Amino acid sequence: MKKIIILFIALALSTISYAQVTISLEQAESYKDSPDGIPEDVVYVKDINNKLPKFVGVWKGTANGKSIELHLNRFLHLPESTDGFKIDQIAGRLLIIDSATGQILYNTLSISNDENTSLLGFYFINNSYVMNFANINENYCMDSGDVYLSISSNDLTAMKLNFLRTQEWRSPSDCPNFSTYVPILPKNVLLTKQ
Repeated sequence: MKKIIILFIALALSTISYAQVTISLEQAESYKDSPDGIPEDVVYVKDINNKLPKFVGVWKGTANGKSIELHLNRFLHLPESTDGFKIDQIAGRLLIIDSATGQILYNTLSISNDENTSLLGFYFINNSYVMNFANINENYCMDSGDVYLSISSNDLTAMKLNFLRTQEWRSPSDCPNFSTYVPILPKNVLLTKQ
């Protein structure tokens, strides 16, 4: 009888461990355009190949009359009911200052919770790390979209930031000046690691 119980427990444990799958960020990218998304048995999307650490740190640059300070840190996003798996991510915090006047235009440096920074990374595409940005200022005009971060393997202290503003949908009542509104984040910025 003891042998049957031990065999049953061993079988149950092997089934549980088999059902829990860890995949790399690169593997998760391959599921991005899949209609089913990441398989349900995935419990952890892990930075197995250590691609995230080179992005972590403080980066500074200027573009379009704005001084940009970007703080990036790696964190473990724990499962929620919407996604159901852990994922290694980068959270970003921004300080944007008008270079001519010194006026602070945007500041999320004081936000302590990584989940609330409104600049969260998710996946790699063509060696760029893709983050989702949403302007948290009250007077923004649908100022959100994807931020693509890329670092050359030749110079780990230089990073390109490309911002693609979402233009697929807009509400004229929320944003009557959509075509003339200047997004808070410049379209292209070269940043240097500090």
